[in-house]
Amino acid sequence: MKKDKLDAMVSKLDSLYMNNKSEQVARLSCGGAIDLCKSIWDGEIQNGVAIIRPPGHHAEANRARGFCLYNNVAVAARCLQRKSEVKKIMILDWDIHHGNGIQDIFYDDPDILYISIHRYDGGKFYPFEKNADMTFVGVGDAIGRNINIPWPCGGMGDSEYMYTFFKIIMPIAFEFSPDMVIVSAGFDASKDDLLGGCKVSPGCFAHMTHMLKGLSGGKLALILEGGYNVEATAVAMSACVGVLLNESLPRLKPVIPMDCAYETIQEVLKVQSRYWSSIAPLYMKPSNGII
Repeated sequence: MKKDKLDAMVSKLDSLYMNNKSEQVARLSCGGAIDLCKSIWDGEIQNGVAIIRPPGHHAEANRARGFCLYNNVAVAARCLQRKSEVKKIMILDWDIHHGNGIQDIFYDDPDILYISIHRYDGGKFYPFEKNADMTFVGVGDAIGRNINIPWPCGGMGDSEYMYTFFKIIMPIAFEFSPDMVIVSAGFDASKDDLLGGCKVSPGCFAHMTHMLKGLSGGKLALILEGGYNVEATAVAMSACVGVLLNESLPRLKPVIPMDCAYETIQEVLKVQSRYWSSIAPLYMKPSNGII
């Protein structure tokens, strides 16, 4: 396609850049995610990382958007579901943006648990949609299988993410008991990624990866999503890879979440405790050091 026609087409789309090789490269990216997940499930490797571009979690079933052409994680999960012995898959999305595409694709699927930790800012952070809020929990038999943890602002760091893991993610994950865990591993929540406006350290990403290794017999796939600071993305991903290679974990500071994060987590617990017996609502004011 000539450049002027391609540019005209792209200008009508949502936050996409394309050239004549984009579709081919997107297929390779998606294939990398599929191969990784199949290799883990088939026992060829215990766990692994797909360092692929373009990312995928914004791509919907019938629409490319947000730098994403194919939804790599969603396609890989669907391929795993074709194997009769794969009953339940957990997808955790820690990219700073809500994975609207993954939510859209699996919103009515009770065999997929989708958890997204993201900036929401009252719907004013990309992808600018109200369905990134905590009240969107799935439909039909899949009610409770969609869990949004929507930060009300930037500035979230290690304490807020670790507290979320302790209070929401890990209890629900153990109750769900997945056969396989896939992470939409965006690193734009990193402390040096100015677009994300948060401050998660590489050590925190390492600790989150370590906790996820305790699920599904260690079957864990990390699939690269966003990240707008190349060095920060590389350092954070390296920290996660170190955990997969059984390197020791770094020390983190005490967990003292910001009040607004604490309040968000309380609200998520209130919503999701209707569907999960492993969590209960909190009725406390924020208090330093109390988790």
